[in-house]
Amino acid sequence: MKKYFISKNETEDRKQDRVNNIVIDIVKKFDSDIEITINYHRTTKQHNALHLWFSQVADALNEKGIAPDVVLDVFKTGTQLQTTPEMIKNIWKSYQKQMFGTDTTLKLNRHEQIDIIFDIFNLALGEKFGIHIPFPDKESLKLKQKGIYNNV
Repeated sequence: MKKYFISKNETEDRKQDRVNNIVIDIVKKFDSDIEITINYHRTTKQHNALHLWFSQVADALNEKGIAPDVVLDVFKTGTQLQTTPEMIKNIWKSYQKQMFGTDTTLKLNRHEQIDIIFDIFNLALGEKFGIHIPFPDKESLKLKQKGIYNNV
C-alpha cells in the first residue's frame, strides 16, 4: 500500500496540485475500485490542550497526595518519585498504543481517537482517585500561554 501525505503548511494551490497528482497516480496504477480514506490528525491546539491536561492531571494527583506508585499501579506502568506530566503522557501513550497501534500523539485523529482515550483515562482517574480534569478548552490554553492555569 502506498501512502500519500499533504502537509497543512502547504499553500492551498499546492495542496490542490498534490491532491490532483495523487488521484491521477492512483487511477493510472489500479484497474479496480478505489477507496480513499482521509485521516485528520490532531491540530496544534489539540496538541497543546493534551499537554496542558497532562500537567493538570499530574498537579491534581500531587495535590491530593496520591503517590506516583499508586498511580502507576492503577495504570500498570513503572515507578517514579513524583507524578509528572511526562508520566501521565506515557500512561496515555500506553493506552493509545494498545487501542490504536501508534506510539505518537501526532498520529491520533482529531476527535474520535483522542476522545476515546480521554474518556477511558478520565473515567479511571475519577473512579480510582476522585479526580476529574476536563479537557482544556481555548480559554484554558490562553491562560496557560499567560502563565496562569487552573489545575482542577
